[in-house]
Order: sequence, then C-alpha cells, then structure tokens
Amino acid sequence: MSKYAFVKEKWAQIRNVFVNASEKCLTELKTSNKKQWFHDESKNILQLRNEAKTKLLNNNTKESKREYDLVKKESRQICRRKQRQLWEDILDDIEYNFRNKEIRNFYEEVKESRSLYSADTTYYRNKNGRKIKYLGRVSRKTSRKE
Repeated sequence: MSKYAFVKEKWAQIRNVFVNASEKCLTELKTSNKKQWFHDESKNILQLRNEAKTKLLNNNTKESKREYDLVKKESRQICRRKQRQLWEDILDDIEYNFRNKEIRNFYEEVKESRSLYSADTTYYRNKNGRKIKYLGRVSRKTSRKE
C-alpha cells in the first residue's frame, strides 16, 4: 500500500466520522417556501415562457415575438391570480379569527402574513461610508436640501 493510498483512506475515515457525527447531532434546516402560491401550474407556464424566450432569441421573427408576448402575458396573469388568491385566503383566515374572537390565532396569522411580504430594500453608502437603507422611495428627511 502506497503512502498516498494510506493517507487517502485515513482522510475518508475522518470524513465519515465527521459526517456521521453531524447527522446524529445536528438537525437539517428546513427552508420555508415563501412563495406558497407557486405550484405546478405556475411552474409549467414559466417553463413555457422560458422556451418561448429561447425560441425568440434563436429565431428573432415577428411571429416568435408575438408568441413570446402572449405566453409572457399569460404567465403574469396566472402568477398574479395565484398571489391574489393566496392573499385573499390569508385575509379570510385573519378575518374569521377576528370575528370569532380567537385573538391568539388572529395575531399569529397577522404575524405570519407580515413575514410573507417584505419590501425590496437596497443599501447604499453615504459620503461617510455608512450604510443607508433605501425602501424604494426617498424620504423627506434625506431628500431635503440643507
């Protein structure tokens, strides 16, 4: 057995020990799907849109452009409809909990619904190098000339 094979075998054993220990001790992180509205129908229509776009890029004609525009419009409509339906369902649940005086469930639903939506935040650096949060609009305080 060569020295290289011996070292390689020992490293494989060490790796297996670490992997087994981490599997026993650590739990797997479950990522939540924030896009709960994204189902098979949305996935299929977006795949069609991507195919139409590649067809347009490969063969730039009026017909392929028209086809891409139609599929793009349909995909937007489907995705917006799914998002709107999700928000209507969430608001119905919140309203139901409020009407039936299930206060704990009401606040839990409100808290959960807030985590589903987050504004697009962008960070910029000012003259001093400090980070400034930009929420898509300029506030009066920062836009005012001094």
